[in-house]
Amino acid sequence: MPSQRNVQQLADLKDRVAKAKSIVFTDNSGLNALGQSLLREKVIAAGGEMVIAKNTLLKLSFRSENNEQKTENNEILQGPTAILFAYQDEVLPIKVLAEFSKANERPIIKGGLLGNSPLTVEQVMELSKLPNKLGLLVKLMRQIQAPAYGLVRTLNGNVQKLVYALQAREDMLRGGVNND
Repeated sequence: MPSQRNVQQLADLKDRVAKAKSIVFTDNSGLNALGQSLLREKVIAAGGEMVIAKNTLLKLSFRSENNEQKTENNEILQGPTAILFAYQDEVLPIKVLAEFSKANERPIIKGGLLGNSPLTVEQVMELSKLPNKLGLLVKLMRQIQAPAYGLVRTLNGNVQKLVYALQAREDMLRGGVNND
């Protein structure tokens, strides 16, 4: 019979898995308490959460979400496991984790999930190199505005050329009147 504590932890994990837009599995062995605390703070600031849980509870929480084969086949849930849950932006917490991992050589990224799609370590690292959602929206807005901005510049350029031509004609006529 499972303990009440394990039942509660399983319910919490199921809730986190259901809410998360992306999930990254890491091996945080060798990372001291100060490092773990610092990483958690950075991940929380980025809209995510770092959780350490038993692998059996993690397997059960993913089994209920129909992700069982995606985690067990890749043997992600072997050894000590810490999980990053990204709730708001799929990429930003992963970027924070990747930067921290690169600077401290810990935690070691094992793989992840983006929605219901499994990610390899390489895919997680590539995902961490993408701009965050806000950066992508800014880039999209610039792309959308670029043709309109170019059209306005072109139309203004033609109007300016007309004004310069009329001004030159006026100067020429005034110059011709003054000389006669």
